[in-house]
Amino acid sequence: MRVLPANARRHFRRGPFEIHRVYPGLAFSDSPFSGDSRDTGIAGLGCFDHAHLEQGLIVPMHEHRNDEIVSYLRSGQMLHEDSHGAGATLTPTHLMGMNAGSGFWHEESVPVGQVEMLQIFIRPSEAELPPELQFADLDESERIGGWRLVAGPREDLPPLRVRQQVRLLDTQLPVGGSLSVELDEPFDTAFLYVFAGAIQIDGRALRVGDAAVWTADELLPAILSDASPADLVLFQIDSSSAYSRSGTISG
Repeated sequence: MRVLPANARRHFRRGPFEIHRVYPGLAFSDSPFSGDSRDTGIAGLGCFDHAHLEQGLIVPMHEHRNDEIVSYLRSGQMLHEDSHGAGATLTPTHLMGMNAGSGFWHEESVPVGQVEMLQIFIRPSEAELPPELQFADLDESERIGGWRLVAGPREDLPPLRVRQQVRLLDTQLPVGGSLSVELDEPFDTAFLYVFAGAIQIDGRALRVGDAAVWTADELLPAILSDASPADLVLFQIDSSSAYSRSGTISG
């Protein structure tokens, strides 16, 4: 198991907009690389932002290309509008998937309150696919004490579809709870992120912003919650699946 500490995240702040960007590939910092050949993603998982957004934020209309984007809110409300005339209010139980493909324009804003979320950028299997937009209503009770599927490839029949062999699951692990992670073929890599709370794995403490990554040939003990409930996000990745690095952000 490799640990990617919270201080490895890239921090950006401008007015009501603050993000900590996670580059999963940095967990493999001992791998040989040089110059621009370094890949800060892990196969189809490009990167993701742990964002804190304050009231009054407006991100004006902008384009994404060749990004598979999951807007995963844990608190607050965010307004989505796009150049196709669609509009929606995103919440922790009403999430959005944007398969940008050959190009998709949208605007984001926080009219009231504050938002804490992950904006997840997955690399599609190939570039210039037709753009799509999806919304899904999720049941919060399904993530308490167990893994809930949020997004994944079409054959998994997920709430949100991504055109890549990457699954997104989440859980809230109660105090004193434990949970295991299983990787079934073709998924051979797991990337676990601590969104809130604290956990222990194999005697190592992980807190907010920390991540752990391991492969199917590693045997790991159960994930144990610490003194408070832990919100966890898990990516299961097929590292052999083809992917495009031409995305606006995921590349």
